[in-house]
Amino acid sequence: MNTPFLSVIIPTYNRAELLPKALESVYNQTFSDFEIVVVDDGSTDRTEESIARFLKNTPTRGNRLRYFYQRNQGKSVALNRGMSEARGEWIAFLDSDDLWLANKLEEQFRALQQYAPQSQACFTDARYINNPALRDTAFEHARKHLPKPTGVITNLSEFAANPFGFLFPTLLASYRVLSEVGEFDPTLQVMEDLDFIFRLALRTKLCFVNAPLTLVDRTPHRSDGLIENLLRNDSRSLRQQQRVYDKWFNLCEGLDGKVKKAVRSHLRSVHSKWANWYLINKQYKEARRALSAALRADLTLGTTAKWCLAAAAPAIARSIAVKRLRLGTEQKEFLAMGCLNPKDSNA
Repeated sequence: MNTPFLSVIIPTYNRAELLPKALESVYNQTFSDFEIVVVDDGSTDRTEESIARFLKNTPTRGNRLRYFYQRNQGKSVALNRGMSEARGEWIAFLDSDDLWLANKLEEQFRALQQYAPQSQACFTDARYINNPALRDTAFEHARKHLPKPTGVITNLSEFAANPFGFLFPTLLASYRVLSEVGEFDPTLQVMEDLDFIFRLALRTKLCFVNAPLTLVDRTPHRSDGLIENLLRNDSRSLRQQQRVYDKWFNLCEGLDGKVKKAVRSHLRSVHSKWANWYLINKQYKEARRALSAALRADLTLGTTAKWCLAAAAPAIARSIAVKRLRLGTEQKEFLAMGCLNPKDSNA
């Protein structure tokens, strides 16, 4: 097979039934100079057989697909393996239960050509599927105000303040700039995508196509209604978020002070969410400590008021936190970000 212009990396784990649909959406692209690199992260559901059945009726498609199996090590390791095996000058990523519209790649390459050389990475908007709680597109949910059909993000501090909405299955970037970013963090089980995107934004301007050309599956777990499950997911997500934002803060050394201030606001937010978690569990002393950490990260009137309420009337503060949990306010945010990911964490 000739060296392809583009490599599409698809990490997968136990998605034998869904993977063929994802593959079909790639083969249906109006842009056709690509290879597909499937990295199977230790599936036990006969994923390789599923691929073979998919290719059986169209054997020529198999010339553009390479399959790699590894023991289960997590999504980040699978993505790193995909990058090491990719042969294209450009790289795109797709989760094995997500789908692309047929003109996705073509529209992105058109935007990249328009904004070269300052931009070497492009995202599209995305529509969430299989979750009625997420009716807006990814850009809408993240409150991205992007009035133009295409554009480029030139203000790093604004991006740092709101890096959400640029979802990883929409990314198309040059292999060169991705190599400069480095590997996906294998210690992260959530937010590994967002962490990589932030580091990518430090290397190149990000351009966008303001159209939902990717369909992102956000099927909820059947047990999402149980507070115990939400608390368990929240605590895991919060640990990962805090680790990511601490890393970002260190990366901001030497950058515009507005960028560091934006990251401080994320640290304040995650400490405030920790306070909610402690309040719900009636760990009031720990809740006040978390709110003190939030104030040290970024002093705001709202967090100050929350600290005072937690100190003076912890039962009332707890009832507010429980109400937020029942309403799913933070869970909806986590779902859209991919932090409370209903997918299996591997892919």
